[in-house]
Amino acid sequence: MALREFSDSRGRLWRVWEVRAPEAAPVGGGAGQLRVRGEYQAGWLAFECEAIAARRRLVPIPEGWADGSEEQLRRWCADARRLTPRSRLIE
Repeated sequence: MALREFSDSRGRLWRVWEVRAPEAAPVGGGAGQLRVRGEYQAGWLAFECEAIAARRRLVPIPEGWADGSEEQLRRWCADARRLTPRSRLIE
């Protein structure tokens, strides 16, 4: 799994990595299994900036993202869904 770091336009450090949950079942699956919501079942990119306590998710995972330029990473981060402290993907 690739882990990339890049700086946004304000110089803040962001980390981005790919998340996949192959053992997860769709929402409504059997008891005791992870349940991943809809479009996230194929995986997502996770973005995190500790300096501002920000987290984001991008679906679908862009092909070749691990080799993308820093500018492309910035665009994907801007397009990613901002998470609130209550955002849950896995139930």
